[in-house]
Amino acid sequence: MRDIIRVFPMIYQIDAKGIETTQALTTLWLHEIERVFGDRLVNSVDKSLLHDFVCKQELPLLHSHTTYDDLVKCERLIYGDFFALNGSYEQATDMSVLSSRFHDLLATYNDENETRMGLVLFLDAIEHVCRIARVLRMPNGHCLLLGVGGSGRKSLTRLACSLIP
Repeated sequence: MRDIIRVFPMIYQIDAKGIETTQALTTLWLHEIERVFGDRLVNSVDKSLLHDFVCKQELPLLHSHTTYDDLVKCERLIYGDFFALNGSYEQATDMSVLSSRFHDLLATYNDENETRMGLVLFLDAIEHVCRIARVLRMPNGHCLLLGVGGSGRKSLTRLACSLIP
């Protein structure tokens, strides 16, 4: 039950003007479901089961005529509050714009801190930063980052922390 409640805080933070259609709200809901439940799954079989459950059981309740592919029209489903200059929580639809925004954010981080980070920001790394920042923005937010030494956990976390106002 506690995990179901964790789906809604970021939905409440979105600007109502950013949700013009029920499809936009459903896409945001899908993103939050993937973050709360999907990020805890470690293998592709479990992630596939979650995806199938959402597509076959939940989406028909929300949109009887809409499929997952109709809702998620971009390469990746990423939301954040650092894409737009006004700081609103919104979907990143253009990955090249997202990549250039993160390179600017990394340059800002390097200008403001003594320890410079020479990160290579590919899309998976950017997606991880967005996930970390999302969790840390939530009240009592915490996450466990697993990976071998030198995989970038600490650097991505530092960058994510610099994004949180």
